Amino acid sequence: MDDEGYARYQAFLNGDAASFDWLVVRYRNGLTGFLQRILRDYHSAEELAEDVFVSLYFKRPVLSPGSNLRTWLYSAGKNKAINHIRWKERHKTVELSEIDASGGDEDTVLHSLYLDERKIALHRALDELPVNYRLVLHLHYFESMTVGEISSIMKLKSRAVSDAIYNAKKALRAVIENGGEKYEIIRSDT
Repeated sequence: MDDEGYARYQAFLNGDAASFDWLVVRYRNGLTGFLQRILRDYHSAEELAEDVFVSLYFKRPVLSPGSNLRTWLYSAGKNKAINHIRWKERHKTVELSEIDASGGDEDTVLHSLYLDERKIALHRALDELPVNYRLVLHLHYFESMTVGEISSIMKLKSRAVSDAIYNAKKALRAVIENGGEKYEIIRSDT
């Protein structure tokens, strides 16, 4: 449970602007990383994370006492990411990096985010997984969320989240060890 986040949010609602700043500093990086897993685009993830905080600031949603603010932020972020993906599908564009072969690539972003080569390999392997597998692993291991919190964010039953974590770990292991040869078998079982 994220009692301090809820307490700071309540302080913000009562006029303490510094509490909102604390919330942004506390949750921005984790939320951005979560959104990057969905979008596979760091800059869009940053923009959507900012949008989530703008929504929090202006809409000031009512949370029940003891609610987990982080769960609200990640749910709102997931919804914004889904809407962003839908919008991009309807409004196809050509990226400048596709036109200019010498332009920056995903490795540049990854190197700036993850300096350790083992982390880069892990994140590349994660990117090979379906979006639901990427999300449950990110939330569980990178954000240290419980199965219950992930269940709330992804709108799944706890058992489905537990199964997804198990299957995602098996799929990730297959991608890392075998270059994904076993992955299709695992994916078709779910």
